[in-house]
Amino acid sequence: MARLHRARSRRVGLVVACAAVTVMASPKLLTSQQAAARGATTASLTPTSGPVGTVVRAQGNVGAACAAQAAQATQGGATLFLQFQKGPGYGQPNEWLNVPVAADGSWSASFMIPAFVGGQAMTQGSLGVNVNPGTWQFGLPACNGPAPLVNFQVTGTASVPSRFVAMASTPSGHGYWLVQADGGVFAFGDAPYLGSLPGLGLSPPAAVTGFALTPDGSGYWLVDGNGDVFTFGDAVFYGSLPGAGVSPLGQIVGIVSSHDGRGYWLVGADGGVFTFGDASYLGNGQDGVPKVALLPTPDGRGYLLPTSTGIAPDALGDAVPMSRPPIALSALLSEAAITIDGGGYWEVGTDGGIFGFGDAVFYGSLPSVGVTASAPIIGMARTPDGRGYWLLGADGGVFTFGSATFAGSAAPLGLPW
Repeated sequence: MARLHRARSRRVGLVVACAAVTVMASPKLLTSQQAAARGATTASLTPTSGPVGTVVRAQGNVGAACAAQAAQATQGGATLFLQFQKGPGYGQPNEWLNVPVAADGSWSASFMIPAFVGGQAMTQGSLGVNVNPGTWQFGLPACNGPAPLVNFQVTGTASVPSRFVAMASTPSGHGYWLVQADGGVFAFGDAPYLGSLPGLGLSPPAAVTGFALTPDGSGYWLVDGNGDVFTFGDAVFYGSLPGAGVSPLGQIVGIVSSHDGRGYWLVGADGGVFTFGDASYLGNGQDGVPKVALLPTPDGRGYLLPTSTGIAPDALGDAVPMSRPPIALSALLSEAAITIDGGGYWEVGTDGGIFGFGDAVFYGSLPSVGVTASAPIIGMARTPDGRGYWLLGADGGVFTFGSATFAGSAAPLGLPW
């Protein structure tokens, strides 16, 4: 029997974070031309249009005085907020980044247009919206005057079929699977190929967003953004959201197997958790900040729900709460992995930056080795021994750190992402 639940509460932590914004930036927002005329800040955005999944590069300068003011206000470094939102001012669904600002006031950030943005926590009952075609806006960092707004035209929501979206390691750690938005599956090393949606002549109703492995590695599940579930090998079908007559508010971003493989969790970008089979429902995430993953504890009696913006994840059941201030990011977070004992976790940004918390050990990141990936980093997997991890690019590129071994990638195949 499927157990279906959805969160409708507000994230208190985001209220605190947004309150800090009011110290550094006026809620009144101007167009970039108006802001430039007043000398509030300088900024640029490239490109200014594109579909969901487009990587936008923003940069600017708020001035040294503003940087010093921000550093004093946050007490943890010079940081200001970059917001992607539906309309001007607070109270609109948005996704945001706490952007590092250098001492001279310069800043830069890459931002991948999301499929879903959370409800602003400073309003009542706002749960967020899907990012549909139309005019959206970026509120750019500023503190010495109103923050400028730059329009961004969302041109579509369809994912490129060949875009890679997820990966998983084999139980031995000597291989892995890479999964595409159309349900295509690539197997490397000792990972067995057990089938794919294109191989069956099928197209998912929505883009595939998640992949989960059975405990013995002889089967796997795929899930799309609507919550449709597809099985291969010895993976058993325990239900899906459309089959239960449920339409998730935020698109489904992941599927995770229960520890015995007799059930699975689905997690939505809005923090909604849906359970099938013997997967335990322990609560939903707080709405207001989009989620990127569900990380179950070793005994399956708890889970963490990491966010895309650097706020500490929600901790449900016996998951260890890890309260911390929002971290400054130059790119949105896209995936996460939990340590073997459940005492820590890693988060990865679309630029390949790695952040470790609790007992998660830092084994390296793309920025730390001076590498710029040719496509956004959208996936990661922990090695079975917990002493390393793989990163996956949207073009099928694979990067290894620690004990993770390279078994091949799809990027040389020349597939567009």
